[in-house]
Amino acid sequence: VRESVDLIRAAGAMPCAVLIALDRMEKSGNAVDVGEYSAVQSVYQEFGLPVIAIADLKSLMAYLQQSKDSNLQQYLPAVQDYRARYGV
Repeated sequence: VRESVDLIRAAGAMPCAVLIALDRMEKSGNAVDVGEYSAVQSVYQEFGLPVIAIADLKSLMAYLQQSKDSNLQQYLPAVQDYRARYGV
């Protein structure tokens, strides 16, 4: 996001929002320095731009839980573990 905002501003334009495909609903930062806010909240605080997600992790988990496709259901435990470890 930071690089994209910088590129847009360098071109003389002003971004009005950030669009992401999936809000992973995770804490900002990295493995050593974990932020107290979500990554989406951190983007808003740093740039003052609203973040619009096409989908979020909660919806993805609900979809996997309701799916009757065992090929999709096999990913649910890994997604749940990810959410438990990094989620806000």
